[in-house]
Amino acid sequence: SSRNRVMGPYDNPNAYSQVMVVIFALALERLWHEKRSLLRVFAGWAAIVSSLTIVFTYSRGGVLTLLATIGVLFLQNRPRVFPVLMTAVVGLALIQYLPADYTQYIGTLRDILPGQSDNQIYDSSFRGRLSENIAAWRMFLTDPLFGVGVGNFEVQYQDYSRQIGLDFRRIARTPASLYLEVLSEQGLIGLASFFLLIYAVFASLISARQKFSQAGLQDQSNVAMAMIAGFAGYMIAAVVKNSAYSNVYWILVGIALSAAPVALFSFREKSELIGSR
Repeated sequence: SSRNRVMGPYDNPNAYSQVMVVIFALALERLWHEKRSLLRVFAGWAAIVSSLTIVFTYSRGGVLTLLATIGVLFLQNRPRVFPVLMTAVVGLALIQYLPADYTQYIGTLRDILPGQSDNQIYDSSFRGRLSENIAAWRMFLTDPLFGVGVGNFEVQYQDYSRQIGLDFRRIARTPASLYLEVLSEQGLIGLASFFLLIYAVFASLISARQKFSQAGLQDQSNVAMAMIAGFAGYMIAAVVKNSAYSNVYWILVGIALSAAPVALFSFREKSELIGSR
């Protein structure tokens, strides 16, 4: 591609957009709930900059994930009219800076819908990802319980790719989806373990949000809400993104799993303070 894609500290713009979605969720939450005007201005600026960063990664999956993350935030908390208006202002600011060909580029997502492009996929990126995911599914079918082994997808991909006939690259590849990567390399056993971890993360964040609210720490509760949306966005992006550059994922997992104990301690501390009066 001739586009200059923003990549940040990564060599992959898709991975960078996935990380920025989490930052955007935190910034948007602060824009909605921050009471101090100066900090709210900073939050609005952070929301604009992080969303623009996602745009300039030219990641189609990143844009869809951004919209999904906003949706998760709205589902959890319907803000008052003023925060909604500020969100609209952020959206208008974003539109002003869209590159001229951006809408057309994002519009290529139609090519993967059934009945489009005469059932042919012309985008080489889509063709490569489709080939990788078909190969991942076929590898899973060879050993549904345990998969082909961690790291073995790259070794075996070309054998499957030649049979599929969509990807003309002759280099080692990994699946274009984290879930298919886990499924193909670790089978149902690995995927079940992976989903248990994701469940534990969301359970911890939801519990933290409730306990912080019960302890009267509404700001902390709102940040936990933003973390739920950010992590949801990160995992939605993982549908079209593999495990490369997973350092942020494990940081998020660590923060999320520690949130519930911290919130529980705050709740108990408040309960003891009230009981001692």
